[in-house]
Amino acid sequence: AHSITVDPHKWFFQPYEVGCLLVRDQNWLGETFNITGDYMRNLEEEFESINFYSKGIQLTRGNKALKLWMSLKIFGVDSFRAAVNSGIHMAKYAQSLWQNMESWQVTSPATLGVVTFRYAPEGADEDYLELFNDRVANAVAEDKFAMVSTTRLNGKLVMRMCTINPRTTELDIAESVSRINRLAREMHNTDRNRQAILGLPGSAAGTIGYEKNKTGAHH
Repeated sequence: AHSITVDPHKWFFQPYEVGCLLVRDQNWLGETFNITGDYMRNLEEEFESINFYSKGIQLTRGNKALKLWMSLKIFGVDSFRAAVNSGIHMAKYAQSLWQNMESWQVTSPATLGVVTFRYAPEGADEDYLELFNDRVANAVAEDKFAMVSTTRLNGKLVMRMCTINPRTTELDIAESVSRINRLAREMHNTDRNRQAILGLPGSAAGTIGYEKNKTGAHH
């Protein structure tokens, strides 16, 4: 590769603003970004140090690299290796819990620090699952104990758990999975009871469709 980009805000646990570009030939940066002007002539003549304004698009910028450098100096490379390995392990651990839990599907295996899954009880149709899993993700956010996001995988809406926080423990993962499962089951049971009361046929998706048509909003 001629160049590689790195996002230290992920596995290096840095602020979002810290980015990194590695190039095979550093002269390419100067050829691409270097600018000149009469008011900059003295800087180029008097200082032999690297002028970072000629290495990127910003003329003036903060020393963002210092945050990453200090992190590496203080914690050491081995600490970052251990943190990355922990994040990968936690995703695999979460996958093992979801796989052994009734009515849940692992929609993609743990990859690095991410695993995706969805609540899919037997007999529920895809229209219902689409809306229901989105509602579960919102309920988890409102609960404020854990955080999951949603994404689309093979055309289906699924939930996504990212486990790269180095302070996360197996107990944290287990409690999060248990709490998400409880919320989902309570919501699904509520849908089924509402369906029975209204006497609607089919899966609980009919209940949501019925409520949407009457009120114009999901419940």
